[in-house]
Amino acid sequence: MTKTHLWRKFVLSALGIILLVLFTACAGVGSSGSITSITGTITGVDAAHHSVTLDVNGQTYTISGLSDQEVQTLQSQVGKKYTIQVTQNSDGSFSITVGTNPTLSPNETPGVNEPPEATGTPEAGETPSTTNGTDSISFIGPVQSASSSSLTAKLPDGSSLTVAINAQTDLSSLNGAQLSTGQTVKVDALASANGFVAEKIKLADAGDQADANTVDFQGHVSQAVGSDHVLHFTVGNRTFSYAISSSADLSDFGGNASAITSGQAVKVKVQFTGTTGSIIKISNANN
Repeated sequence: MTKTHLWRKFVLSALGIILLVLFTACAGVGSSGSITSITGTITGVDAAHHSVTLDVNGQTYTISGLSDQEVQTLQSQVGKKYTIQVTQNSDGSFSITVGTNPTLSPNETPGVNEPPEATGTPEAGETPSTTNGTDSISFIGPVQSASSSSLTAKLPDGSSLTVAINAQTDLSSLNGAQLSTGQTVKVDALASANGFVAEKIKLADAGDQADANTVDFQGHVSQAVGSDHVLHFTVGNRTFSYAISSSADLSDFGGNASAITSGQAVKVKVQFTGTTGSIIKISNANN
């Protein structure tokens, strides 16, 4: 064998190794701290470790950091396709991104993708475009972090909601004071193409404390109510599901939960005992 032939063989082998390394590097989901959207079929839920396992075209992803409410919801969703926004940890594991919820996605193709730009937070002073003009959340909870442009507060179910603060946000009751971690606030938030924007933020007073365990949602039903008597609905880019109380006010639907159809705009009042929520009223949002 000639030296030229040996050299050519060596060069081709080296190129093959380089391409293999590059392919392997590109095949990863992302680097530590990166945010990714994973769509796959739920194969298992580990309540003890607050995690869910997704199958994505034969590859398994385990996502941790779920709230008690999310674990409870997903335990009945094994075999269904969900999209979960995750953050990759330094050890290569994945955690659900704070402020997001798993989303039922029967029509999406399984895969791992960068999330759409619309999931970001609007800059201070920016006027966000609403997703439908009506979706909203009104709740009372402790501040987890706050700045002049955004606020993160805890919902009664233990999850967090981050809202943007802009020039249209009513902060008049704060009298120019900066919010700090641990303060209890009442937040009225509107869903936008970029997440949520605060319509009004105020320090919770004695009168508000009576409603500290209730949350008012306005959103859209994501699937018809089944025999489990659970309402699944979306508010902007968040998904929620709660059992309907046997004494819930369903007068807008003739007292019959099965009359609530998928895609319908609804107002939902949820009362919490600890982190467990129960629906006490559902109204037709278009009335």
